[in-house]
Amino acid sequence: MSLHAPETHLIFCKKMKELRELAWQSFQQQQRFSRVESKIKYYCIEARTDTPDHVLHESLVSEFELLEVLRSRHPDATASLTFLEISANGGYGGLQVTQQTFSQLFFYMNLDLQVLYLMVNFYDGYHQLNGPDNTPTEFIGTSRFSLIWSHQSQSKTTTALVINRRTYPFPELFQLSRIYRNHTENPQLLPFLAIVYIIRLFDRETSQDLVKIHEVETQTGYGPENPIPPGTRFNFDDISVWLRDIGALQAHFANKHRQLGVVRKIITSLKRRPRGNTNVTNSHERLCEALPSLTNIINTLDDYITYLEERTGTLISILFALLTHEDAAINTDLAQSSYEIAEASKKDSSSMKAITVLTMAFLPATFFATLFALPTLQWDAETVIQGKFWVYWAFTIPSTALIFLMWICLLNQKRIWGCLKR
Repeated sequence: MSLHAPETHLIFCKKMKELRELAWQSFQQQQRFSRVESKIKYYCIEARTDTPDHVLHESLVSEFELLEVLRSRHPDATASLTFLEISANGGYGGLQVTQQTFSQLFFYMNLDLQVLYLMVNFYDGYHQLNGPDNTPTEFIGTSRFSLIWSHQSQSKTTTALVINRRTYPFPELFQLSRIYRNHTENPQLLPFLAIVYIIRLFDRETSQDLVKIHEVETQTGYGPENPIPPGTRFNFDDISVWLRDIGALQAHFANKHRQLGVVRKIITSLKRRPRGNTNVTNSHERLCEALPSLTNIINTLDDYITYLEERTGTLISILFALLTHEDAAINTDLAQSSYEIAEASKKDSSSMKAITVLTMAFLPATFFATLFALPTLQWDAETVIQGKFWVYWAFTIPSTALIFLMWICLLNQKRIWGCLKR
């Protein structure tokens, strides 16, 4: 795999050239692309002089037409913000775009080669890089999505790639950019929108996590106002499922703490005043007015996640105790069942002994009754034993031997089959 890079991307700057070459090599070796062209979600919001409101463009664009659409800037446009959505197969797999299209898009945006290393290794965090001609390249990586963008200060255009991993932030980022459309000229709008999106996403997910915690607490009876009778038994499989779900929540909470740290880093960078005209300065001041409120929300959310984390930790300890108790109860039930089986076996053994004794008691009488009834024995004649009496023994002795032989074969059939197979 190789992307055909212009010379300016490989040797435009002597500083950190080695890191860029290493990033390029890693990307070539590891990144996978789609072999079939697909359509890419395209969204653009433009500020224009010919209309008082912003103009919105939203469509599915084929890879063949993508660059043409990006370059078709309206002559009256003064600023624009463009989103392009690319999905990753299986979350962390290949990109659903062809290699050629991605290459063209990458160089159109004047991105720094170092961002390729962050992409292919699924880095998290907020990273600011300098691309060709000192064009800033910015990268926000989360477990759910990656956001890569560059801002052209002369044309006041911002172009962003939204790479989906687990969730699809594109529709909500679209809505947020419409709400904040008056800040399109501000190069710091996109990181600000990312903050708002992550906070809203975490609020929704935390509410869902709380529902799961309440559900397990209610079913186990160990949550507030959820008493259950003592000695209540639980299904072993149910406890295992609860442990799996609550354990997954703990992993999600740890990840949220880490992502909120990234958000704090973005807020710190937003406080720095960007270069630009009066419109950019005014936009920056208005966005900064919201930062204290967002910071308070983040701190409150972080504390609440810590509380839920401790709550799930306690619940996991309780579930492990229930699992141990249920395991002991199952072993007790098994022991009781074994005892009952042994008692039943004793009763069966006693019954068999009684049957055997009765059989033995009647066996001699039965034998002699049968023997005396044989026609080959004439008790009223001078010669009791007739000439054909030997026929009785000719059938009886071999039949008895055959029955015992069959019984021995049934008892040792596995051993006999093994010998025959050899």
